[in-house]
Parts: sequence; structure tokens; C-alpha cells
Amino acid sequence: AAAAESSRHFALAVRCTRPNLAPALVLVMGLSGSGKSLLAGALAHRVGAALLSTDIARKELAGLPPTRRAAVAVGTELYDRDMTARVYARMTERAEMLLAQGHAAILDGTFLTRELRAPVLELAQRSRVPLFVIECQAPDEVVRQRQQQRATEPWTASDATLAVYLDQQGRREPPVEVPAAA
Repeated sequence: AAAAESSRHFALAVRCTRPNLAPALVLVMGLSGSGKSLLAGALAHRVGAALLSTDIARKELAGLPPTRRAAVAVGTELYDRDMTARVYARMTERAEMLLAQGHAAILDGTFLTRELRAPVLELAQRSRVPLFVIECQAPDEVVRQRQQQRATEPWTASDATLAVYLDQQGRREPPVEVPAAA
């Protein structure tokens, strides 16, 4: 059932973000290790939309190469509240520029809280573009395996660890403020 629902959401996102359609926003959210970056990247490639990643934005703001690992404690340094606010503000600013240029934008990030999602919802409303929200989920054991594997992947921009995932579980706010898809 989950695979069928996932396929339905992916097909909807593809239909609504084709380059020949009006600009659109697609927010791909979920806990670290849920598969959101893989899905967002595949979707962006398939429809020719711009991909904006919080992992990349964070490294840019810190002056680090995208694949440089930043081994920091949960909620500190690159992942403290101020840096997180700057990262999500940058994502929203870039999305707004892309929309103004007539492009679709796919935003890849945890978007754990209403506070982090609100600017994207406001941007979609202000810009009068469709907004599609895809929340990725995976069983706990799958996420744990992915987090172990991620530690051996030098190409990933993500710094998320199992400790990050466990912290996110406690801070996640369901996206109840997002209007239901038609």
C-alpha cells in the first residue's frame, strides 16, 4: 500500500512540474534517512526542475565543500537554530528566484517543523503556484541501515547520523497545516 501511495505521489509531482507547465514548488520532506534526497533528485532529473538541498545550502553557508563531513554534535555549530534558520531562508529565497524565472523548484530537506515549512507555503501562495508536499517515511530498521551505509559514502552532502535521526523523531511536527492534495 505504501509503495502504491508513493508511486501515486511521484506521478502527481511529475505531472505538475513538467517544464512546459507553469512554475511549481515541490517540498520533499522527512526525517534523515527516509529517502527524501534520492526521491527529490530523481524527480528533479525526470522533470527538469531545479533541485535545492538543505545539505548543500548548509555547506555553502559554512564555506565548506558539499561532500566535506562536519562531525558535530546534534543541534550545535552547523546545525544550531541560527544556522538552520539561515539555511531554510536561503532555500526559500532561491526558490522564489527560480519561480520568478518561470522554473519549478524541488526543495529537499527535513522541514521538521511548521516554522520551517511556513515560508514555503507562504511563497507558494504569494507566487500563486501549485505546492506539492511529499513526506518521505521509512521503517526504523531501514533508516538505521541507511545511516550506517551513509557513513561509508564519501559523495553525500548529508552529515546526518543515527543520533540526528533519533533527535529528529522527537522534534518532528506532522505537516497538518499543509492543504490536502486535490
